[in-house]
Amino acid sequence: MNIITLNQSNVQNDGYNNRFIYKLNRQLDSNKFKISLFSFSIPYSIPNISSIYNNNTFQIKYNNITYNFTIDEGYYDMNSLNNYFKYVQKNTLALPYNVVNGIDTFFLEIIENQTYYSTQLILKKATLSGVAGHNTAVYNNNTFQIKFNSNLSELLGFKKDVFYPPSVQSVDYSILSKDENLIPNFTPVFSLNFNCNLIENEFSQNSQTIFTYVPLNITYGSLFYFQINPPLFFISTQKTDKLIIEIFDQNNNKVKFLDNNMAINVLIERI
Repeated sequence: MNIITLNQSNVQNDGYNNRFIYKLNRQLDSNKFKISLFSFSIPYSIPNISSIYNNNTFQIKYNNITYNFTIDEGYYDMNSLNNYFKYVQKNTLALPYNVVNGIDTFFLEIIENQTYYSTQLILKKATLSGVAGHNTAVYNNNTFQIKFNSNLSELLGFKKDVFYPPSVQSVDYSILSKDENLIPNFTPVFSLNFNCNLIENEFSQNSQTIFTYVPLNITYGSLFYFQINPPLFFISTQKTDKLIIEIFDQNNNKVKFLDNNMAINVLIERI
């Protein structure tokens, strides 16, 4: 039995870090070897906001003018996303924010409502009650709406391509994601499928999948570590001198890892 370790030196440099290529010292004859994923150690560095998932854009419509924004790729929780919305308001001269008693006060916020286990969108009618953060912005008699025109809506728990509020209002507006019967989903990737080029798995929807891993209660920056015991072997069906391991999500999309410092151990055994 041979154990082959694939690490960052085997990662194909295509920006995803999900494809590992190992050059074998000889060709494997098909149907004469069996293969199993043995163990893996992978830092949880998967972004939850990225153009890959089409969830990195939103629109703000202020005084009938539409402003489009793109969120930098990365991993965000509710608090960091709210800070991003604040950053947008503070750095877009046409959008208002006030300084009340020395504290920045924003007209758009999105927070976690722990009482209702939902996301709360808060839009304040920004009248000038303090010092104007942007002297060029219009503060009184303004109109405001926001639209999540990407899969950011699914992440936050709101409808896609719908303006909030649905019509221009002259009072503060607040809505919970539970009001839309939607649940926030901050983890677009909840299943890792390990594919191998040397097998065709008749039991898998994806014929090359040799193992599926669903991480539970793991936080960003920690480590995926798992050992398959006993190993689950599949008979090799391809004749090649290359071993390729690829990682896909539950929708068969490439998983993007921001950190390529990982190790995957594969067992190869003669039948």
